[in-house]
Amino acid sequence: MPNILLIQGPNLSYLGRRQPEIYGRTSAAELDAMLLEHARANKYRLEIFYTHSEAAAIERLYRAVDEKIDGLVMNPAAFTLNGESSSLLPIWSILTRLEAVISSKKSP
Repeated sequence: MPNILLIQGPNLSYLGRRQPEIYGRTSAAELDAMLLEHARANKYRLEIFYTHSEAAAIERLYRAVDEKIDGLVMNPAAFTLNGESSSLLPIWSILTRLEAVISSKKSP
């Protein structure tokens, strides 16, 4: 059975509570239940990891390699927003770590 990791970025744990008129009224727990049911029905394992921290997301990516995770889905959310510094730095940092993770899986 394939193991899939879903990384949910900043603010996603507040779904249904944070600006529901914009982001909807479905809570993070309700979304998780739907996703886990989809995984069960389609015969894959799903781990859902929420973080507001770029560092935690990167650490989780590296752990995924050691755990032999078969696939990754990431909703970077606010990691992609334009802040006072460069808007691409957080997502660029994560993508370069992801590239390293993918490369290490290809190595013998």
